[in-house]
Amino acid sequence: VGELQDELRHMQELKAQVEQQLREAQVDDESAQRRRNELEISIGEARQRLLQLQESRRALSLESLSLKRDREHCTEELEFLRHVVEDEERTLEAVLQANRLLDQSYQELEGHTELLEMQRRTLAQEVEQERDLVRQDGRRSAELRNRIDVMRRQIAAAAA
Repeated sequence: VGELQDELRHMQELKAQVEQQLREAQVDDESAQRRRNELEISIGEARQRLLQLQESRRALSLESLSLKRDREHCTEELEFLRHVVEDEERTLEAVLQANRLLDQSYQELEGHTELLEMQRRTLAQEVEQERDLVRQDGRRSAELRNRIDVMRRQIAAAAA
């Protein structure tokens, strides 16, 4: 029973740790999602800027060299941001996978904890039944000792 209680306590500690990890993974997931949204906004802004620069280049042929450099810079920036988005999406997928694994682990631990609790209750009932039997045996033994003592006194009284 003590081992089962220790194992139950250990499982409850593991459950608390898994729940903490789950909360941390969810916070990380939310942070990655916010970062992704920010990056998508940045990409949209960069695309808009690129479009504006392309229009300006057509309108101002004298500044074509300057605009070409701006366009190249924006293209590089956009490509960089695409890579950042791809990296963040991979990170987000990894966090989501970890979250799924933590959920699965949590469910398994929850089921195991319930099983251990049922076993603990069953053992507690068995222990109580054994205690009742021990008490009954103790009472019977005391009754038999009392009878033996009475009989010895009767025999001693009869012999005297």
